[in-house]
Amino acid sequence: MKTLKLLPAAVILGLSGLAQAGYVELGAEYEDFNSSHNHNDFVMPYLATGFTPVADLPLHFAFKFSDKQATRTSTDATSGREFSNDRSRQEYIVWYDYDVTDKFTFSPRLNIRHNEYSQTNTHDTEWRIHPNMTYAYSDMVTLALDGFVAPVTAKSVSRGNDTGNLNNYTDYLHELDFQVRTQLNESQAFRASIYSEYKKTSNTTLASEADTMEEWQLRLIYSHQFDRFSISPFARLNLKRDFKNAVGEKKDQARNRYGVFGDYLLTSNMNVVYEAYYQSEEQKNYQNESLEIGDQDKMFYKLGLRYNF
Repeated sequence: MKTLKLLPAAVILGLSGLAQAGYVELGAEYEDFNSSHNHNDFVMPYLATGFTPVADLPLHFAFKFSDKQATRTSTDATSGREFSNDRSRQEYIVWYDYDVTDKFTFSPRLNIRHNEYSQTNTHDTEWRIHPNMTYAYSDMVTLALDGFVAPVTAKSVSRGNDTGNLNNYTDYLHELDFQVRTQLNESQAFRASIYSEYKKTSNTTLASEADTMEEWQLRLIYSHQFDRFSISPFARLNLKRDFKNAVGEKKDQARNRYGVFGDYLLTSNMNVVYEAYYQSEEQKNYQNESLEIGDQDKMFYKLGLRYNF
């Protein structure tokens, strides 16, 4: 998985040529962790497209292919073996925008996200079902639900006391964002939301295994559109984030994120997209004590080139 596979790229470019409108985006993401966690550093090139095949039909398709490549090797604590924690990902997305009334829009979406992990030679698939909807409360204020619920099928995985066998499991994941969007004027907007994430991992029996994870955040975004340039500073503020292991012990691991994203218009149909943020995350054991290794901090950077057609 050291290079982005050429077959997905060919599929993206071929399908985009048949579309009425859409985009193709090529870029890379990079995460830089603090020194005690820098074995997690990675670079991830990606290729994505989204398009509408029929001009008068609000049916949309999107694809994204990425190849996460660790920039440092890690060492297995048990065997002492060095490994590279790489991951390839494929995403296939379809959605439909249905105007129920002139104020209410329902946009159901299916996102199939498939991950392959080189270090463990395992893979999983998230079947993300998005019940997205928006309601125009007034000319300035829109209420929205964004997010998904998903069964997650994990393949060739060892869990619990059954460490000698690789089995298949089905887990549960949801990420839901309850938003209030305010259009301040023609060029400025503000969004506030309450975000909920919950994960249930099946067949866990060991104290070292996370059985459930629950997180709540307050999310804030301010957006300003200039003539050729947009900028959107944002914050994700921890309200609650806890893990419970297979024997019922709990730990709290807050995380917060502060950053900015946006784009710059190069030509009438091409723009540069960017994002950068800082994230801090507590690291604790199931006695809720801070780990000696310290908290995990990272910087994230993204830069891409998008062609619109």
